[in-house]
Amino acid sequence: MWYKPFRGTVRGRFHGSQYHILSKIGSGGSGSVFLARCGDRAVALKISKDMIGLIREYRYLKEFSPDGFAPEPYEIDDVVKDGDMKHYISIEYIKGNTLRQILKKGPSL
Repeated sequence: MWYKPFRGTVRGRFHGSQYHILSKIGSGGSGSVFLARCGDRAVALKISKDMIGLIREYRYLKEFSPDGFAPEPYEIDDVVKDGDMKHYISIEYIKGNTLRQILKKGPSL
């Protein structure tokens, strides 16, 4: 549901940044996360209809990223696609295992 409308390019209304969607990373109750490219930088692009939730998440990331406890958020913006408004956060992309993969593997000693 979230993926189909966001194939191709997403362009923010306020900042004007363009993100080329490369693949879907995952989805949850409030939106989906995509691997995207903005210029020469790979980013995680979280797209949601829940603006308040994204603002809260953006603030938490801003607070904790300088200490290395969270990925760095780059910007928050919104996009209108096919008459439907969605909001997004672009976040530093950190390649690694998903939480599901880590839990499936179990503890390592």
